Amino acid sequence: MSAFSTHHLQFDKNGTIWFFQRQQHRSVVGWFDNQEMDETLTNKASQGWAPFIIEPMGTARPDSYVEPNQPVVQKDKRVLQGLYSVSANR
Repeated sequence: MSAFSTHHLQFDKNGTIWFFQRQQHRSVVGWFDNQEMDETLTNKASQGWAPFIIEPMGTARPDSYVEPNQPVVQKDKRVLQGLYSVSANR
């Protein structure tokens, strides 16, 4: 499992653990699916992460994005978002 420097971990109803990590230049939400791990015994298939993206283009899905220090030019924008805790709604 990837190393997330986090606290206030949250389990969803399926047993997936949700994490949040914010470092100086990186802010992501991550997850570890315990059921997937039990079934596949594969770390890579059982975990993931996603950056925080503002989607101003109106496509309702994440597209290519620019970094926080870059101007928005017909692209989504990654933001450095801080959270106190993660709460899953699945």
